[in-house]
This record gives sequence, C-alpha cells and structure tokens, in this order.
Amino acid sequence: MQVRWRPSGSLSILSNTYGLATETLGIEKRVRWHSDDRIEVKYLDRPSSFVDKAAFSFTVNLGCENGGGVPRAGPIAACRLAP
Repeated sequence: MQVRWRPSGSLSILSNTYGLATETLGIEKRVRWHSDDRIEVKYLDRPSSFVDKAAFSFTVNLGCENGGGVPRAGPIAACRLAP
C-alpha cells in the first residue's frame, strides 16, 4: 500500500508498506513485511537563480522475514505472527 501526503509544495511524506504475505514462489510459509518511508523537504525555490531548487530527504526502511526455512530476522514484532 502506498500513501502520499503533500500538505504544501515544499513538503512530501510518502509511505510504501508491503504486508504479511507470501513472496517466494513454492515456499508458502515464508512471509515478509517491509516498510519504506520518506519525508522530503524543499528548502530553496528561486526560479531566477543559477541554483534554483534544493531539497533533502530522510528515509527509513524497516522489515523482517520469517518461515520456510528462514529464521526470524529483523526488529519488527509483527514477524512473530507469521506461521
């Protein structure tokens, strides 16, 4: 699921989450959860300048995988719900 929120032209918040679902073909009991989240801030917007735009982003990735011969790995407690 992807959620994007842009309250202004200089701020963007984006979240991509892949839920508890099977992912590996032929290994039904292996599940993975992953979240990729990002905040982008534009701090410079001067169309007439040589350097006319500048921004930075902060990104956080979280995830884990469990089952089908893979030991539980990652800090997310949701992996404990996997079979």
